[in-house]
Amino acid sequence: MRKFKALYHVIFLDTLDNKFVFVFNLLMPTAFYLSNNFSLILHPSPNIARQILSSNAIGLFWAYIIFVTMLNMVIFQTLADRESGFYKEYYFIVGSKWQIFVTNFLVQQTILLIEIALFDLIVMVSLRVWNTALFAAGLITTLVFAIPVTLVCCLFLTLKIKIKSISIIETLFITAMFILGTMPASNGWEDLLMTFDPVYYLSKGSSFSLNILTGNVNLTALLQLAIATLAYVLVGAYSLSRFDVKPILRRA
Repeated sequence: MRKFKALYHVIFLDTLDNKFVFVFNLLMPTAFYLSNNFSLILHPSPNIARQILSSNAIGLFWAYIIFVTMLNMVIFQTLADRESGFYKEYYFIVGSKWQIFVTNFLVQQTILLIEIALFDLIVMVSLRVWNTALFAAGLITTLVFAIPVTLVCCLFLTLKIKIKSISIIETLFITAMFILGTMPASNGWEDLLMTFDPVYYLSKGSSFSLNILTGNVNLTALLQLAIATLAYVLVGAYSLSRFDVKPILRRA
């Protein structure tokens, strides 16, 4: 427990010291939301504000914040640390490669909860409408659905990727997932297939969380999310089983 607290503290401070990540993960989607709803913010309409809060629009912002944070600060940070040799050094100090990974995930989830809460507060203050269910749904989405998304993205840990290529691959992957994840589904089977897109999965998970809190349970969405979650967990288990602290690109 002492090692965990020390490691958590070190990673937490190191993350907070990276101001660019904070801008990229929170300020960009917040600025995009404010610019898109500038006229409504200046001339608020309670009915339109409630429609926005009850729609899937906010869920897409949550999906962006969660997906980008976990991909950038957990998966690709682990990949960069491993290829640079830092992860191996951490392993010699801590004695467990899983403790390092899990601790970093918990740090990022803590920061995510703060980011999602801040974003929701900014949205509701700008619209002059308070929605307890929306605020709680954002936190639930972060706590529940960020886990399987992180697991499925662990597939990147099994690939040979140069450190200098990480940012390019990350940008292309995020762009592709958002393009696919924001497309409308024409039928149930297509809806299920699109749930395997992390962005669509997070968006659907956020809507499901909000619906549960407002008394509406969609069993079809629950089944689709359960199937996708199982697949995500299986991919994550396979990927983590192959995870090695030694740099892949340096092996003979």
